[in-house]
Amino acid sequence: MPEHGITQEASQFLVRVLAAEDRGDALAALAQDREAMHAIALWYKEDEVAYHGAMARLQTGKTTRVGIKQADAFHRQVDEIAQGISRRSMAAPARLSSLAEHPQGDLLMVPPGYTLDLFGTYSLRGGRGGAPIKERVCHYPMIMEGYVRDVETGASMVVIGWLANGAWRRMVVTREAMAIGSDIARAAAPFGAPINSANSNAVILYLSAFEAQNLAHFEEVKGVSRMGWLPDQKAFLIGTQLVAEDGMRQIQSPLTLRDGWGTTDFVFVPSGQEVHRILAGYRQEGRLEAWAEAARLASDYPLALAGLYVSMLPPLLGILAADNFVWEWSGKSSVGKTTALGLAASIWGQPRLNLDPSIVSSWRVTDVYVERMLATLGDLPMYLDDTRTASSRMKNGIDPVQVVYDVVSGTTKGRGTITGTEARRAWRTILMSTGEEPITGDTTKLGVFARTWAIFGQPWGRTSPETAALVLQVESIIGENHGLLGPLWVQRLIEKRDKWAKWKEIYRGLRDQYGTRGAVGENAGLSGRLGKNIAAIELCANLAQNLVPEVFDWNFRPMLDDLWRWAQSDGAGSDPILECMLSVRNYCFANATKFYPRGKEEPGGGWLGLWPLPNKAELVPGIYIRPDVLMAQVKSLGHPNFRVVLDEWHRRGWVVPSGSKSRNGSVAVLSRKAVRLDHVKLFAIELRPPIEGEQTLAAYDDLAERVAEAVN
Repeated sequence: MPEHGITQEASQFLVRVLAAEDRGDALAALAQDREAMHAIALWYKEDEVAYHGAMARLQTGKTTRVGIKQADAFHRQVDEIAQGISRRSMAAPARLSSLAEHPQGDLLMVPPGYTLDLFGTYSLRGGRGGAPIKERVCHYPMIMEGYVRDVETGASMVVIGWLANGAWRRMVVTREAMAIGSDIARAAAPFGAPINSANSNAVILYLSAFEAQNLAHFEEVKGVSRMGWLPDQKAFLIGTQLVAEDGMRQIQSPLTLRDGWGTTDFVFVPSGQEVHRILAGYRQEGRLEAWAEAARLASDYPLALAGLYVSMLPPLLGILAADNFVWEWSGKSSVGKTTALGLAASIWGQPRLNLDPSIVSSWRVTDVYVERMLATLGDLPMYLDDTRTASSRMKNGIDPVQVVYDVVSGTTKGRGTITGTEARRAWRTILMSTGEEPITGDTTKLGVFARTWAIFGQPWGRTSPETAALVLQVESIIGENHGLLGPLWVQRLIEKRDKWAKWKEIYRGLRDQYGTRGAVGENAGLSGRLGKNIAAIELCANLAQNLVPEVFDWNFRPMLDDLWRWAQSDGAGSDPILECMLSVRNYCFANATKFYPRGKEEPGGGWLGLWPLPNKAELVPGIYIRPDVLMAQVKSLGHPNFRVVLDEWHRRGWVVPSGSKSRNGSVAVLSRKAVRLDHVKLFAIELRPPIEGEQTLAAYDDLAERVAEAVN
């Protein structure tokens, strides 16, 4: 059609709007017609005076006139299209479906002056004889697909797609990156997009023209860039699974989107390819009943059991206004620390580090990686295995002590931009870690002690063939069954949303109780701060028992006793004598049926000792353990001098000898007491591990009742 025909037709479009009963609705409908808008833009370029005259007439009248804001918005759209029209090629825009297959191909238009095919995107300029000459913009067909608004920061982003190897790939970039060639090239590199320093400016011009041509058809979806609670706390994101009170559903990410932008209300916006790999680890496999068997195996081992509740705690931190902290199992290798970490991680996803993708990483990462992962995890735990792999002395290496402060800070570092400051990302999380040496071992910073639970000991009790078999059984179970409890746990929390304020009230009371009860010595402040964490763990354990009773049906009080004593120890966790006693006590609890008369049959290696059942006279009877068994257990914990340990236990009143004798001024603790077992004498040492009395047990019962009332 000749140009004068196009402009004459364009003027008729506005004439029809002028004659409409509702000019506003008619103008809005016109803005949705691509070809009409292209014709009006050509008319605007050719005869600007006539165009503005027609627009002015639309704003006359008392009842049907177009409002100033609507007229301005319409004109901006026309002007954007006009700016994108090449003066050397005034052809109409081409429908995307005529050039490449795309879910939105019938809606989107390639702007005038550009074209694309399977081998690239091109700009057009006039050549000799009127035939256009194609100049390559990039070596893949590329388009803009829509907009994303981050629900947390409010940042505006655009979606860019390109066709590579028969599939549309996508990335989301900020408006700032879209404005500068070097920035968009840097943002595109991790995603493999065909943008580099040589073509970035040409790509920006093309995408700007594409956006102007398709403004009316671009949709803005809600972008989520962190896992955990959405801002209204009515839904929780685990990987790409959105958990709400009415169930769970998958949301799309740029890599998984297949039906085109705008077909989903939420989209996950990753910060890079590594995030996609991590997301893939948050998946459900197997059966909850099978996974629960591994949890029941851990219920006999307080140090392993505690990891389960710590791993479940992050979604509660924001609800309770509780603090972030770091949990670490430390000690010599091959004692089951990684298995305990894997069991904790299996609540949320695939826990095995050697099977990719896994939600567990090694410590061989950079500080930037940790900060970005914390920002992505949001309200989920972070898992790092083996501090030996941390390379703090290398360039870009990581310092575990600094990571503690990063985790507890709960927010990214403040960074400036050329226009002001970068939006900060926040997290409510717990770092769970393992290592041979505790994070607190090489530091004198008391702040690290007050924020870190560096539990030294064996999570699964004494190293033995039986323990090895147990660890292998747990590993086998969680390898095939994982990611099942986490979504269920969050859904149960959401279902009781009306009880959250009551839970917070209970937590505050429990926190204050731990903050003042039993804080002793120079490190009272440390144990008081750690008491806040125990309060959160204890409330979490009670809630788990009430909300997920099909899994949590055991007594968790011994675990809490151990944690509280650990928090009170000198150096807040640097007391190996206490840790050794707690480990021996845990060993006794885990092998209770091997003590007479608690077992029905004598084990193959003989009774480990005598452990009377509770009675009215003695609520917590002492344990008589064979000296050889006790010695082996103590040495397995890395204490070569058995006598020194026994002397210290005696000083603290944990060992009760029979008829102590003085030798050169020192107490002979290693005296033996004859105990009759079925007419056979067993020489044993009586242990009285530190455990709470009736007053504390009553307090546990009272808390359990209050939590049950707050849940129901």
